[in-house]
Parts: sequence; structure tokens; C-alpha cells
Amino acid sequence: MPVRARPPVKRRLSEAARRRRFQSRVWRKLTDPAPEEIWRGAVFRFPARWPYEDTVDYLLTDQNGDFALVVATGYKAGIIKLVLPDEAYAPREGARAISRSWMISNWERWIYEECGARDVLVADGYPAPR
Repeated sequence: MPVRARPPVKRRLSEAARRRRFQSRVWRKLTDPAPEEIWRGAVFRFPARWPYEDTVDYLLTDQNGDFALVVATGYKAGIIKLVLPDEAYAPREGARAISRSWMISNWERWIYEECGARDVLVADGYPAPR
């Protein structure tokens, strides 16, 4: 008689396990060597001051063909911080992404003047729920 495989059991993760999983995302410094393109869904994490919490995340979104940064954490979550200018787009033909070098050189001018680009972490996105 053949042995049947049991379907996988879906378990709910504890809050601590979810936090560990989130923190295990691959975060790297914005200024570290990496591909020039930063794609929709990328998350920028950096130290902040009032009116934000001590650390804030911005999510890169595609808003009707324009790239925007949306506050993703804390009391200001859901607010569109800014729509990025055309100069921020990646130079590669056909790429729907923004330029890493533009983000580095314009971080304090356009995005958040209270911290420099060297203090910004970036991840490809948040993990998908299971």
C-alpha cells in the first residue's frame, strides 16, 4: 500500500518570529556597490526625527507611471512623501526603475535632509506573507 504524503501544516508565526523574519531581509547600505537600478517595491530604512519615529521606512511605488516614496511605518504610514522627478529614473533604456546614483547624490536635497545617504539601508522589498 503506497504511503500518502501529508499536506503541509500551516502554522501562525509568533510576533517575535515575524519580527526575526522581517529583520533577516537582505538590507544593504544605499551607498554600497550594487546595480544602478532600484525597482518598484524597494524599501529605504533610515534614522529619523520628529514627526517620524526613530527609524522610518519609505516604500518605492509606481503611481500611475510616476515613481513616489510612501511612508511605510509608524504614525505617518500611508502618506505619499514625494513624487520623484524625471531625473531620478534609471538611465538604462526600457528600465522602469530609479537610479541609485541619483538617490545617493540627491538624498538630502529631495528625500530627507536630516540624514545622509550613507545612513540609508535599502532592501528589495518586504517579505510576502505565507
